Amino acid sequence: MQKSQACLAALIILTLAVSGCSLFREEEPPEVDLTEIFPDELPPIDQVQRLDFDQDGRKEWVVFYHVDLVQDHQKDSPIVAAAYRPVDDQDSRLPPHLVPALLWLPSQGYLCLYNCEADMRDVIGVGSPGKELVVLDKRGEDTVGVVFFRWEAGLVVEGQAELGGFVPLGHFRADSIKLAYDQVTLLRRHQDRSDLATREIYVPQEGRYYKQAVRHVDDPEGQVFAPQDAEIVFALGMPEAPEGVKLPEKLVLALYQNYNNVDEIKTYGVSGAWDRLGGVCPPNACGCSFRPQDVLRVKVKQIAYEAEWERTTNVVVQVICEGRGNQVDPPQTLTWSLLRQFDETWRLNGVVPGGDEYLCSPFGCPLLGSGE
Repeated sequence: MQKSQACLAALIILTLAVSGCSLFREEEPPEVDLTEIFPDELPPIDQVQRLDFDQDGRKEWVVFYHVDLVQDHQKDSPIVAAAYRPVDDQDSRLPPHLVPALLWLPSQGYLCLYNCEADMRDVIGVGSPGKELVVLDKRGEDTVGVVFFRWEAGLVVEGQAELGGFVPLGHFRADSIKLAYDQVTLLRRHQDRSDLATREIYVPQEGRYYKQAVRHVDDPEGQVFAPQDAEIVFALGMPEAPEGVKLPEKLVLALYQNYNNVDEIKTYGVSGAWDRLGGVCPPNACGCSFRPQDVLRVKVKQIAYEAEWERTTNVVVQVICEGRGNQVDPPQTLTWSLLRQFDETWRLNGVVPGGDEYLCSPFGCPLLGSGE
């Protein structure tokens, strides 16, 4: 009997030990809710990301929160962020403590106006080794803002060099932004009747997009380098049937975007228009010194058009043509005349050099002679 009781006691102890171990293994570690420390006037967003921004092998916390609250629209208020990283104490017997670092932009501070997404990406080459902290401002599926940061361990922050901090490398805002290695492409839609846009391409220099290195939140600098390339494009892409458009400037832009497709652009002219030019855009007729089949690309740099018309109208355009063998023409300005058809579409009727007096802004003037 005593033996049986001893065996039963041993079995109970073993069962408790096994279930206790199982319980311990399944228990999840406690989470650190950093949003609880924010005051009411700085409401955090229900979004905390874990990223290893200082590349030390352990992830830090990035917390986004609202500032400059909009009355009755708190969730629409501008967004900034703070990063919390564990810093080891000099006494190795003590656990690390959390140190905040502000994600800031020169002379403004806001990171996003819609929804912030942060990630570590290697998007800048020479001058910025390793990955950068990239913060995207998302409006639906579109990226409308981007900020680049690099963490510097020796950066002086509030007089304490050992803390380190974030160095902003550049920021952009536009209607649409696409990122690639050492390149940012912006699309800025024009507020015009034909829904055109300016596409700008930026590349970094010396590891940043800013002209000057930015070291402090109050630094007045923060201007990015000029775009490496810029041209006027259709905001939503090429029309399915350019010959059926109702606005003359859209037909002229389609001509230059389809320039080396002779069969296509044949349909853009009235009867006899190409014969008067000696063919479909022969050399030096439409702004390019090359034959259409030798043109790789035509960039429309500026465009201007008339606000009203009857049966005829004019469109002024400045173009740069790129041909085979890395040949590039200097900018050429031309004035196209167009005829309105019975179905309200337009056809090219002729072209003459000149019209610079109507190109009154870097990316085009919406109306001929408007002076805007």
